[in-house]
Amino acid sequence: MTEILSMNHWGGANYRDQADALFSRSHQQVKGGWQQYPGVGVESPDAYNIDYDPQGLQKRLGSVSYQDLTSILVASDALLGGFEFRSPGGSRAEFAIGKKSIYTDQSGTWIRIKDSASADFSWDSDITMFTVTFGDGHWFVGSNGTNNEIATWRSGADLDPEMKNGNTYEDAFGSGTNVMTGTWPTAAKLVAFIHGRLCWSKGDVLIEYTPMGHTASSGIWDLAGSTAGAFHAVGDIRMLTTFIPKGANIATDEMLVVGTSNGMHVTTWFLVSDRLNTEGGEAPLNHAAFCQTQNWIVYLTDKKSIKAFNGGQIIDLGARLKSANNDGPLDNMSISDSEDDAFALYDAEKEQAKLWFTMNKAPLLHFDRMNGIQHDHPS
Repeated sequence: MTEILSMNHWGGANYRDQADALFSRSHQQVKGGWQQYPGVGVESPDAYNIDYDPQGLQKRLGSVSYQDLTSILVASDALLGGFEFRSPGGSRAEFAIGKKSIYTDQSGTWIRIKDSASADFSWDSDITMFTVTFGDGHWFVGSNGTNNEIATWRSGADLDPEMKNGNTYEDAFGSGTNVMTGTWPTAAKLVAFIHGRLCWSKGDVLIEYTPMGHTASSGIWDLAGSTAGAFHAVGDIRMLTTFIPKGANIATDEMLVVGTSNGMHVTTWFLVSDRLNTEGGEAPLNHAAFCQTQNWIVYLTDKKSIKAFNGGQIIDLGARLKSANNDGPLDNMSISDSEDDAFALYDAEKEQAKLWFTMNKAPLLHFDRMNGIQHDHPS
């Protein structure tokens, strides 16, 4: 007798529960076959090299070369990451950050970017990590190079002057300029932008911030202004990002999420009563191993787990990627390597958070772990 077996919802990998029990978690036997429970995905005890597609499962296709920048790289340079930016005038450009320089395709061809004096740009000190944030019509890149100020760009062939006392800050719209004031940092590797203010940290316990942009007598440039300031986190700062849930009010609900060695914390403004409401939970792994979905920040932790944080709640997404025998994908994470290399991104089309980290288990060097987000509810 032929029995019907239908599968219309996939649940990903499950290394925690017994393999022969997984099917009964998602299906029930009915007359003439098996029927899937509503909303319960079919899980697999082994899901390497599988990609999730709206039409079903398929073998992962791997990677292709999008651009080859070898010919323009500074000698011994290595690319660390990149991003896309649209200038206030509406032009689109991509930027690749290297340990020695910055590269862009704004002219239609990839070139090494110029500094504010129209010479080939080089970092004052080589970098091994960076973060980027967007605000006031600029991008701002913070890096861990000992002598590097925060780099910025608005439009044109050259970088804007670096964020440093006495340099000129160009307004986002028009041609107005202001002289930067105050003592600006070097090696501010973590940057974020919230409520019109640029914020940064060197990875210690201190967060500094500028005045709001576009005020009557002050702005991003005015670090000596009365509305600039600083406050302390409750542990060494590992990640810094702004977050606003889908549909929320940016004026009242935008929050600064601070991932520290003591866990995740959040502040909504800069008054004393607003600062760093402690949420706890496990510490984030590094500055890049997180991504934002519509309503969650999904991140790898230094305890070999995957958590999701929404500003008021922390939930565990990685339990099924660990096994009782300590041989699941997360069990095999190499913390020492992943602290430097792990990163994450959100695929909005597939509604998936994708996290890459290094594993101990040979011969795998890097493992792509995808955790499904269906309708923005972690599963």
